[in-house]
Amino acid sequence: MPIAYDIQWLDKSSQGKLYFSHPVNFTWLEDNFYLMFNIYWRDTTYKASGDKKTNHTLKDFELTKFDHDNQTIKFTMVFDEPYLLGLLIKKSDTLYINVREDFEHDGLFIWDQEKDNITSSDPYKQWLIHTNTTVYKLKENSAQKRIPLLFDWNN
Repeated sequence: MPIAYDIQWLDKSSQGKLYFSHPVNFTWLEDNFYLMFNIYWRDTTYKASGDKKTNHTLKDFELTKFDHDNQTIKFTMVFDEPYLLGLLIKKSDTLYINVREDFEHDGLFIWDQEKDNITSSDPYKQWLIHTNTTVYKLKENSAQKRIPLLFDWNN
Protein backbone atom coordinates (compact mmCIF):
# COMPACT_ATOMS: atom_id res chain seq x y z
CA MET A 1 0.00 0.00 0.00
CA PRO A 2 1.64 3.27 -1.05
CA ILE A 3 1.56 5.99 1.59
CA ALA A 4 2.00 9.56 0.39
CA TYR A 5 3.06 12.59 2.40
CA ASP A 6 2.62 16.21 1.49
CA ILE A 7 3.17 19.70 2.85
CA GLN A 8 -0.46 20.79 2.95
CA TRP A 9 0.06 24.42 3.85
CA LEU A 10 2.57 27.06 4.90
CA ASP A 11 1.40 30.34 6.33
CA LYS A 12 2.81 33.85 6.62
CA SER A 13 3.93 33.24 10.23
CA SER A 14 6.30 30.41 9.14
CA GLN A 15 4.06 27.58 10.32
CA GLY A 16 3.00 24.58 8.28
CA LYS A 17 1.41 21.16 8.19
CA LEU A 18 2.82 17.86 6.95
CA TYR A 19 0.18 15.24 6.19
CA PHE A 20 0.42 11.47 5.57
CA SER A 21 -2.31 9.78 3.50
CA HIS A 22 -2.60 6.89 6.02
CA PRO A 23 -1.79 6.63 9.74
CA VAL A 24 1.89 6.13 10.53
CA ASN A 25 3.86 5.26 13.66
CA PHE A 26 4.30 8.66 15.32
CA THR A 27 6.28 7.21 18.24
CA TRP A 28 8.92 6.01 15.78
CA LEU A 29 8.69 9.17 13.66
CA GLU A 30 9.22 11.52 16.64
CA ASP A 31 12.49 9.70 17.39
CA ASN A 32 13.64 9.57 13.75
CA PHE A 33 12.15 12.63 12.01
CA TYR A 34 15.40 14.59 11.62
CA LEU A 35 17.35 11.44 10.69
CA MET A 36 14.77 10.48 8.06
CA PHE A 37 14.12 13.84 6.42
CA ASN A 38 16.37 16.42 4.80
CA ILE A 39 14.69 19.82 5.13
CA TYR A 40 15.84 22.78 3.02
CA TRP A 41 14.62 25.56 0.76
CA ARG A 42 15.57 26.85 -2.67
CA ASP A 43 15.22 30.37 -3.98
CA THR A 44 14.45 31.62 -7.48
CA THR A 45 18.11 31.60 -8.54
CA TYR A 46 18.37 27.79 -8.20
CA LYS A 47 17.35 27.03 -11.79
CA ALA A 48 19.56 29.73 -13.31
CA SER A 49 22.66 29.18 -11.15
CA GLY A 50 24.31 26.59 -13.38
CA ASP A 51 26.74 24.56 -11.31
CA LYS A 52 26.35 26.81 -8.24
CA LYS A 53 22.90 25.55 -7.25
CA THR A 54 22.34 25.90 -3.51
CA ASN A 55 19.97 24.16 -1.12
CA HIS A 56 19.56 26.58 1.79
CA THR A 57 19.23 25.27 5.32
CA LEU A 58 16.72 26.66 7.77
CA LYS A 59 17.85 28.32 10.96
CA ASP A 60 15.39 26.08 12.83
CA PHE A 61 12.62 23.60 12.02
CA GLU A 62 10.56 22.63 15.06
CA LEU A 63 7.87 19.97 15.19
CA THR A 64 5.12 21.57 17.28
CA LYS A 65 2.28 19.02 17.28
CA PHE A 66 1.69 15.40 16.35
CA ASP A 67 -2.09 15.04 15.96
CA HIS A 68 -3.96 12.04 17.38
CA ASP A 69 -4.94 10.90 13.87
CA ASN A 70 -1.33 9.69 13.33
CA GLN A 71 -1.36 11.50 9.97
CA THR A 72 -0.85 15.21 10.73
CA ILE A 73 2.28 17.00 11.98
CA LYS A 74 2.38 20.76 12.54
CA PHE A 75 5.70 22.60 12.47
CA THR A 76 7.31 26.02 12.76
CA MET A 77 10.24 27.23 10.66
CA VAL A 78 12.84 29.92 11.30
CA PHE A 79 14.74 31.42 8.36
CA ASP A 80 17.89 33.57 8.47
CA GLU A 81 16.39 36.37 6.39
CA PRO A 82 12.62 35.75 6.31
CA TYR A 83 11.89 39.16 4.79
CA LEU A 84 13.53 37.99 1.54
CA LEU A 85 11.25 34.97 1.10
CA GLY A 86 8.00 34.80 -0.83
CA LEU A 87 8.26 38.26 -2.33
CA LEU A 88 5.74 38.92 -5.05
CA ILE A 89 8.47 39.51 -7.63
CA LYS A 90 10.07 36.12 -6.82
CA LYS A 91 7.13 33.75 -6.23
CA SER A 92 9.11 30.51 -6.42
CA ASP A 93 10.97 30.15 -3.13
CA THR A 94 10.19 26.54 -2.21
CA LEU A 95 10.42 24.41 0.94
CA TYR A 96 11.44 20.76 0.51
CA ILE A 97 11.04 17.89 2.96
CA ASN A 98 12.77 14.88 1.39
CA VAL A 99 13.50 11.39 2.69
CA ARG A 100 17.25 10.94 2.97
CA GLU A 101 18.68 8.54 0.43
CA ASP A 102 19.08 4.94 1.67
CA PHE A 103 17.34 5.69 5.00
CA GLU A 104 15.52 2.61 6.34
CA HIS A 105 12.07 3.84 7.30
CA ASP A 106 10.22 0.55 7.84
CA GLY A 107 9.46 1.61 11.44
CA LEU A 108 7.26 4.39 10.04
CA PHE A 109 4.50 2.01 9.04
CA ILE A 110 1.78 0.58 11.25
CA TRP A 111 1.37 -3.11 10.45
CA ASP A 112 -2.20 -4.33 10.78
CA GLN A 113 -3.10 -7.97 11.23
CA GLU A 114 -5.74 -8.70 8.64
CA LYS A 115 -9.01 -10.32 9.71
CA ASP A 116 -8.44 -13.42 7.60
CA ASN A 117 -5.34 -14.62 9.47
CA ILE A 118 -5.64 -18.21 10.68
CA THR A 119 -4.77 -19.04 14.29
CA SER A 120 -4.73 -22.34 16.14
CA SER A 121 -7.73 -23.12 18.34
CA ASP A 122 -5.59 -25.45 20.45
CA PRO A 123 -4.28 -23.50 23.50
CA TYR A 124 -1.10 -25.64 23.54
CA LYS A 125 -0.22 -24.61 20.00
CA GLN A 126 0.48 -20.95 19.51
CA TRP A 127 0.90 -20.18 15.84
CA LEU A 128 -0.40 -17.74 13.34
CA ILE A 129 -0.54 -18.05 9.58
CA HIS A 130 -0.60 -14.78 7.69
CA THR A 131 -2.81 -15.20 4.66
CA ASN A 132 -3.13 -11.55 3.74
CA THR A 133 -0.05 -9.40 4.27
CA THR A 134 -0.10 -5.75 3.20
CA VAL A 135 3.16 -4.26 1.96
CA TYR A 136 3.61 -0.61 2.95
CA LYS A 137 5.94 1.83 1.23
CA LEU A 138 6.22 5.56 0.66
CA LYS A 139 4.69 6.59 -2.64
CA GLU A 140 7.25 9.38 -3.08
CA ASN A 141 10.37 10.50 -1.25
CA SER A 142 9.83 14.22 -1.63
CA ALA A 143 7.32 16.90 -0.68
CA GLN A 144 7.54 20.57 -1.62
CA LYS A 145 5.51 23.74 -1.20
CA ARG A 146 5.97 27.33 -2.34
CA ILE A 147 6.93 29.61 0.55
CA PRO A 148 4.51 32.55 0.95
CA LEU A 149 5.44 36.08 1.92
CA LEU A 150 6.55 35.75 5.55
CA PHE A 151 5.94 38.01 8.52
CA ASP A 152 8.39 36.71 11.10
CA TRP A 153 8.19 39.17 14.00
CA ASN A 154 10.57 37.09 16.13
CA ASN A 155 13.53 37.21 13.74
